[in-house]
Amino acid sequence: MLRMWSHSVSTLMPGIALGTACISNISLSDYTKELLTLYCAVKFKCTYTWARHVNGAKAQGVTDSQLQALKDGIIQDRDVWDEQSVAFLAFLDETIDCPEASNETFNKAKKWFSDREMVEIVTAQGFYYMWSRIATTFQVEVDEGLRGDYEKAKNWAKTK
Repeated sequence: MLRMWSHSVSTLMPGIALGTACISNISLSDYTKELLTLYCAVKFKCTYTWARHVNGAKAQGVTDSQLQALKDGIIQDRDVWDEQSVAFLAFLDETIDCPEASNETFNKAKKWFSDREMVEIVTAQGFYYMWSRIATTFQVEVDEGLRGDYEKAKNWAKTK
């Protein structure tokens, strides 16, 4: 993925910096970050992002039934999701599909997330849209033998 993105020298480093911030520096819990990443992978039809994050999501507590629900777009089922996750996924869904979240959805998310976290959710989904469009447009394939982009980004961030 980074090899493909490197064709745009002027956007590679700022993109990696934003991605690194979205992966490791935002204040959302690791579980919520992984839900965000995987739901964006589904919404943006990006198998690359899904493949790169599914194991990390499992490590953060995302269950197999939740993974299937994400794939199926089931984000309101209280048998699968707790109240906080429902509020989060509804807010994320609306920020992806609409110019803004409805007042009802926004207020439900605000019950659980600070202003900082709300901005981070919107920012991170924007990053994953960009990431996904590079992966899908240029048909970037996952190479399971390579260390993940997350590790590459973390290492890059340590050198800056």
